[in-house]
Amino acid sequence: TECRNDKLDDMYYFGSDDLTWETQGWDEIFRQKMPEHGLAVLYPDMGDSCNPCFTRKWVETVGLWPEYFKHFGPDTWYTDIAKRAGTLIRVPEVRMTHNKVHDQTYTRTRADGDGLFAKRMLEETEEERQTLANKVKTLLSSES
Repeated sequence: TECRNDKLDDMYYFGSDDLTWETQGWDEIFRQKMPEHGLAVLYPDMGDSCNPCFTRKWVETVGLWPEYFKHFGPDTWYTDIAKRAGTLIRVPEVRMTHNKVHDQTYTRTRADGDGLFAKRMLEETEEERQTLANKVKTLLSSES
């Protein structure tokens, strides 16, 4: 019989259509690497990108990223919270390549300064992410 942890049944990966999934079974590897508490953010070996994998419990705990993010920002929002909470986990066994195709989406997301806006908002909301990280740390210490 297979023993499943309900907390890990709903896992999400924050990716895009210009990724190449190099590792077969990457989803099962993420499932195996996710701690039982489900309050971690995992990321694959992708060079300079950090596309997060997280659980429903993570979303229920820290919420979704702020709505003011259009394209850039949400992945950094989650990974920064996890890093501050001590639950950001690199999974080098999972390899993906971000191809950065210069198509209409690439052009549109850079045309209006969204990247600079996201960077500024991330700088201005550092305290909010620290508060969320503290919430994760508190939950983990109460489970111990």
